[in-house]
Amino acid sequence: MAEEFVSASDGCRLWTSKAGSGAPVVFLHGGPGWWDIFADLADALAPVAVVCRWDQRGCGRSERRGPYTLDRTLADLDELRAHFGFSEMALVGHSWGADLALRYAMAFPARVTHLVLMCTAGPGSARYRRRLRGVLAPHQERISELVRSAPSAERNRALLRLRISFGFANQRTALHMADQLTQPYSYNDDYEAALTADTEAISEHALAEAYRALDIPTLLLHGAEDLHPPEVTDGLLAALPKAHRTVIDGAAHYPWLEQPEPTATTLREFLCGI
Repeated sequence: MAEEFVSASDGCRLWTSKAGSGAPVVFLHGGPGWWDIFADLADALAPVAVVCRWDQRGCGRSERRGPYTLDRTLADLDELRAHFGFSEMALVGHSWGADLALRYAMAFPARVTHLVLMCTAGPGSARYRRRLRGVLAPHQERISELVRSAPSAERNRALLRLRISFGFANQRTALHMADQLTQPYSYNDDYEAALTADTEAISEHALAEAYRALDIPTLLLHGAEDLHPPEVTDGLLAALPKAHRTVIDGAAHYPWLEQPEPTATTLREFLCGI
């Protein structure tokens, strides 16, 4: 695995990692404001694909520097594509990263061979609210205590730890898993606020129209126990011309961590036909 810092056109240093051989696959992490946690999945795909990971600007190992805008993040991704010498690439986006993958594909459709949209969020539903109540119940006292406490790095990390833990199907080990995922970097709240505002500024109607024009093979991959149940992707499934959905049993928001082999097998078959 080769790690390096790549300078964007405005000088911002972006952390990247590249390994494997075959057709290129680029991972887009969630958040917005988090960092890449795809090491295990990238290792599983490296024998059959060139796998590239990166921390979006201001996140994780990349330089904590703006501007934090959707256009700038899309430009960063396209500049990384050019840096690695890819004329086209598959995109694997998780959560917010799935939204970013779709926005990139709409901007540069000829540069995307495949889309994998993992655990995309959608509108709330009765099923979502029931699931949320269930995972929140044991933590309500701790959440209230943290919300009332003075802002600090420690408080923010504790809230992030709880937030991440809600994304696991097995709640007995969820906090331990969250501990592994919230170290050693700090979440970029400024990036989250700015990118969330940017993406929400485009109407759902306009997006649906744009999705219908995306003639790109697309896999909607969802954990059966995700707080947002698989049916939240029904709209995407209907709008994207070449989309199909696979649901991973025994997994919630991080299927490649909870069910690594079924997830890797599904991606190898979809991306590489293996």
